[in-house]
Amino acid sequence: MEGGGEYDGECAYETAPKPESKKKVEWHKVGRYILGMKMELCLFFFAFPIYINIIGLPLLPLEKACKINLKYPDNVCRNLNNGQLKESCVTISEFLELNKTEQEFVELIEEIGRENEIPRNDLAVLRDVCFVETEAQKLLLDVNQKRAPLGYLALIVIILAGPLGDKYNRKKPFLLLPMMGQLFSVLAYFISSYFQTTVPMEFHLYLEHIVTSLSGGYSLFLMGIFSFLAATTTEEERTFRFGVFSVFNAGLGIVIQPLAKPVFEGLGYVNLFLLGLLVHLCGCVYILFFIDEVPKQDSPSKPLPDSNKSGIDNAAFELTDQNQTSSVKKTDSVKNGDKEKEETETINKNILKECLDLFVSNFKVFQIPRPHSARKILLIIISCYLLLAFSNGEFEVAELFKRESWGWTTQFAFYNSYSTFIGFIGTLIVTALLVEVWKLADPILVMISLGCSIVAKPILAITKDFYIIYLATTIELFNSTKVIAIRSLISKVVAADELGRVYSVMSIIETLVNPLTSIIYNYVYAQTISSFPGLFYFMTVGIFAVVFIVYFKVNSLVRHFVKMQEKETPATENGIDSNENVQTSKV
Repeated sequence: MEGGGEYDGECAYETAPKPESKKKVEWHKVGRYILGMKMELCLFFFAFPIYINIIGLPLLPLEKACKINLKYPDNVCRNLNNGQLKESCVTISEFLELNKTEQEFVELIEEIGRENEIPRNDLAVLRDVCFVETEAQKLLLDVNQKRAPLGYLALIVIILAGPLGDKYNRKKPFLLLPMMGQLFSVLAYFISSYFQTTVPMEFHLYLEHIVTSLSGGYSLFLMGIFSFLAATTTEEERTFRFGVFSVFNAGLGIVIQPLAKPVFEGLGYVNLFLLGLLVHLCGCVYILFFIDEVPKQDSPSKPLPDSNKSGIDNAAFELTDQNQTSSVKKTDSVKNGDKEKEETETINKNILKECLDLFVSNFKVFQIPRPHSARKILLIIISCYLLLAFSNGEFEVAELFKRESWGWTTQFAFYNSYSTFIGFIGTLIVTALLVEVWKLADPILVMISLGCSIVAKPILAITKDFYIIYLATTIELFNSTKVIAIRSLISKVVAADELGRVYSVMSIIETLVNPLTSIIYNYVYAQTISSFPGLFYFMTVGIFAVVFIVYFKVNSLVRHFVKMQEKETPATENGIDSNENVQTSKV
């Protein structure tokens, strides 16, 4: 229809586009992305209280262990985060290993006070502060080991979330449940901090772990975000949109974590957790009322069979008695209603069985025969991923190690921000140089990442020098690359429609392994905290070394796989994703 063109604002400029109009269109596109960044705002509501509480979250259970479990006076417990005293604890710890006399120890305390200009009142509790830090950490590690098996509750969410979300086309619960879990988790911390001397640390530690596991946590939240992004963007825009979210995710931690120190010192526990409650509550309201459920994609209606069409065109059909026709329609509607009711009851009865079947079917992807040793490559990759998952326990004890071995209190807020920034820079280097320019294969990227960590972690385990710590962290700039490269490598050896199942298995592996590795790392650190607290870093190095050696074999298998693929025509008939990036990773 010719008149319809007048409603199209861009149609009049198609014949003679100007540079200004093109720029306007591009700015309009950027503005549309900014206004449509609903998922980024959801992430802000979810992650802001975590980043801004990065000092208070690990410190609160230590102070409560000091006051309630160990029954030390308040002037000792409130100095657990005294930077001057904690830095002196490193010197005292080294001094005590030399078996000096009590008089020599008193002289050391006085010398520390003079050099660091520590007030005499604080100096009087210095020895107790150093001792309580170690004992409080031991109590916290014991609780961490006992509560770790509660992490298996997350399997319930993993089994049910995906199938139920797909069946009923509900994605908002993927966002709302984790947000509510964080809300109740911060509420537990708020109650525990408000009743500082009466409610033990076990209250918020156990409640937080249970609520986080049952609500899906960060994994389910990310699943929901990427489901929304995939459903609301075109295929051409999707990569860019995912990239925008990833940059925002990294930038959020880089910007907010350095603010944790002044905010904690200014607000204190109660006000800081109250702020977290308000932010999470705003997140729940935002998801409920401002995030629309993804509309279900209706399948195209099937054309009527020819027999039905011919019946309608048949003159004899029009001469049929209307009452008879009406009764037939009523009978059909009753039958259809009964059938729908039976189907609904069947669905309700079998939904759990269906979810379990889908859960088990994810593992059947490893039974499919694949050409050119692709199945062997896949099994080795998953086995290595299982080993790498065992190193996740390092993160749970790393913050305690920084307090005990390095004498840090608030310094790790900036350190964590720097570590995130370095990881982001490493990802950019991999993308721009190692992949785009040098065309390195995915197994090589994994080996580079592991090699950097193998060099850096022993340094972190034994050094106490501020600059050496940051140097070791800089060496580990490719740390996050290995997971990206592993996922990219998997996408090269399995079909596109199988990726979801393989990635689901990887999530299941992490869920199964994390409680076990938490117990192991907490136990090892607790046993070595007084002698060699950095031993757990060498455990991680051992795991990485094994995977590094195995990836030599993976690299040779992948090179053979690529050569065979190049000899053949695009192998879509074999179920292999023959994309142009079969050898290198588009991170």
